[in-house]
Amino acid sequence: ADSLMVIGGCNADGPSKRCYSIHVEYNRAFLRELTSLPVAIDNAAGCCLDHKAYLVGGNVDGKPSAKIYWRDLLKRRSEWKELADMPQARVQPVCAALDGKLLVWGGFTPAGDSCQAVVHTGGLVLDLATGEWSEVAAPTIDGKEITLAGGSMAALNEHTIMAFGGVNREIFTDAISGQYALVEKDKYLLQPAEWYRFNAHLLTFDITTGQWTDLGAYPSLARAGAAI
Repeated sequence: ADSLMVIGGCNADGPSKRCYSIHVEYNRAFLRELTSLPVAIDNAAGCCLDHKAYLVGGNVDGKPSAKIYWRDLLKRRSEWKELADMPQARVQPVCAALDGKLLVWGGFTPAGDSCQAVVHTGGLVLDLATGEWSEVAAPTIDGKEITLAGGSMAALNEHTIMAFGGVNREIFTDAISGQYALVEKDKYLLQPAEWYRFNAHLLTFDITTGQWTDLGAYPSLARAGAAI
């Protein structure tokens, strides 16, 4: 309610299990260490609902993960617990929780020994009461599905989710699949910002209708890896 949680992530020393809360009072910031994660997690998505924090996907101990972790925010030293795994691993997804449901979109699954790289467009919804997963509509722009991998998402009210940003599916798939047909590998991170064609559209999703609405393009929202 009055604090910012910092969960996992990575830095020059590698991925982290550590968690903190930052609370501002009387113009001072107070940093408090919380119960650590059971594993090191980075490139995940997070959200809160009913005094519980949820951590979705990302890399777990350096490997793409389909796991969901949660903890009780009303108990300072509560341990992180696992929920039902997603149907597939998703790195850099976005998520939101409302009306007893945890919703996940975007993310990507790197190529493995027996599978090709996938940049996800469709969404998943977890019923927090039953632990069952189901599919939910992908966001679209001009009738074409887009990915929210690396984008930003937040619940606006009890039935509406807002999302923006994220990578371009074709460009990103070309890179993570190792094809590099669009640009040479050593030049992939050296292109002008416009070349990456990040999603600039502001989108909303209504959980009562299951429909996305495109509110238009705003160049300043064309970001990947932004926080909201």
